[in-house]
Order: sequence, then structure tokens, then C-alpha cells
Amino acid sequence: MLSQSKYVEEMLRKRDVRKTHGHPLPKIIGPDEEGVTSQELRAAQIAAGELMWVTTRTRPDVAYATSLVSRLLHRRPRYAKEMADCIFNYLAATAKRMLTPLLLLLMRDSKVFTEFSSVEDLIPYIGAVQSSPSLQ
Repeated sequence: MLSQSKYVEEMLRKRDVRKTHGHPLPKIIGPDEEGVTSQELRAAQIAAGELMWVTTRTRPDVAYATSLVSRLLHRRPRYAKEMADCIFNYLAATAKRMLTPLLLLLMRDSKVFTEFSSVEDLIPYIGAVQSSPSLQ
């Protein structure tokens, strides 16, 4: 199993995230921002960087939301930071989610599974897979 739950939990603890949401983004509204300080821009950039790291490792479910944060960084950094905070709240609600290599392999090529009689037969092809009742 691929998981970054410890990293996500540490990131959320560092940011003191207490709220949780079942979805990562609010509705995007409003014009470009004016009078943005370098500190506000930097805070949005740091949040976007942390989210990109998580997204590229084990949380592709927040990839689109993270790309929106990145896209709005320079035009609307305050709003980008607000969006990032919503994604952090979503990550807090879903911190234990993980990728399963077996499922990724099966999604990539559904014919592969029919060639094997059990999950254990796939282990040489996908590396170590932890036994799980949901995989049987």
C-alpha cells in the first residue's frame, strides 16, 4: 500500500487544521486581488508546494484542486491560500486514504487479472502487496 498519512498528519498538525470537509474546494468567485503583500504571496506559495508534494506522491484525488491553487497564486494569492486551507481540511478528513498498487495495475490493464488465479500470483509483478480482505 502507498500512503503518506504520517506526512499529511504532520502537515495538518503544523498548520493546526481542526476542521474537516468532505470535498476539497469551495466555489471559485471574485476578481483579481490588489494590494497583496509578499508575506501573503509566500504563504500561498508554501501551501501550494505542500499540496503539490502530497498530490504527486499518493493523493491524486486532490490534483485538480491543487492545480487551481497553483494557477491562482499570483493573480489571487489570498484566495489561493483560502482554497488551499479547504484542501487541507479535506485532507484532514481523509488522511488515512492510500493508493493500492494492485488496484492501480488492474485499472491500467484489466486483462492482466484474468491471467492469474489469485491475488498472490500477482505479487512478483507488483511488488509486496499486503493481504487485505477488500483485495480478495
